[in-house]
Amino acid sequence: KLEFSVIVIGSPRVGKSQLINALCGEQNLAETSNSLNSCTREVKEYKLEDKRANVADAKRFKIKLYDTPGIESWTNNE
Repeated sequence: KLEFSVIVIGSPRVGKSQLINALCGEQNLAETSNSLNSCTREVKEYKLEDKRANVADAKRFKIKLYDTPGIESWTNNE
């Protein structure tokens, strides 16, 4: 079984949580907002697992996706 961990980082309000929802194929798994308010306040883990029934010669996988709060300043060390 293949296992991966992916951390999604970036500026605030650019769609990191929406990307996770798209990758997982489930709406509203990660909280999103229609406004310019940030939703993600802390790192959250979501799991994407291979749910295919026994497919010949296919390796099953599990991906842990980590949603992170936005980074306000890429140059400020705080």
